Amino acid sequence: MILSVADEFYDITSAAINKDKSKLLTNTTNQPDPIEIKFGKTTINITPTTDPVRFLGVNINIRLRHNLVVKDIRAHIRRFVNIIKCKPITDCQYCYIVNHVLFPQLLYKLHNTPLSQDTCNFLNTTIRKLFKAKSSFTRATPNAIIYSPLFYNLSNLWTEQYAEFATSLLNQFNTTNRLFYNLSRISLFILQKSELAHTTALTHWTPLLTLR
Repeated sequence: MILSVADEFYDITSAAINKDKSKLLTNTTNQPDPIEIKFGKTTINITPTTDPVRFLGVNINIRLRHNLVVKDIRAHIRRFVNIIKCKPITDCQYCYIVNHVLFPQLLYKLHNTPLSQDTCNFLNTTIRKLFKAKSSFTRATPNAIIYSPLFYNLSNLWTEQYAEFATSLLNQFNTTNRLFYNLSRISLFILQKSELAHTTALTHWTPLLTLR
């Protein structure tokens, strides 16, 4: 059904799509033989794989290997640093570029793979060091001056990622799509069972869906 809708969209927009480059990721089978899939009006053969693939600049891996995403994020930050470090910009300009250019790009890459706070803090280090160097601050300068809204208000990868996923979670339980809402509830109850919790986050909260 989804492939039919996608194929109809490609026809309407006259988009040239190479359907033979389609990938099928799976973690449930080691099927070595190609699987025949109907993609709109075309039938293609796809061999299931567990290897990571790159789609629109995002690394997607069925085994949730965070090290691949971290490596990609580090490389992206290094490219940014190499470009910015020689530019004659002010401290406020640096903050603006980081907050409105770099971090939206990083969050886009992290959309499918949440990272731990320690990992985010590690990735923040390179960005913070360059800011201190361009602002003529010493390395011992308190980080609070950089991240505090009362001073430079430089974005923090952990905080931005936390807010991004909090918004996504809120949208899951406020959706008008009954199927998506029920799947979200089931996932939450599975989490409750695995953590041996006696209540869920929905116990004292009424989603907007039930009020419509």
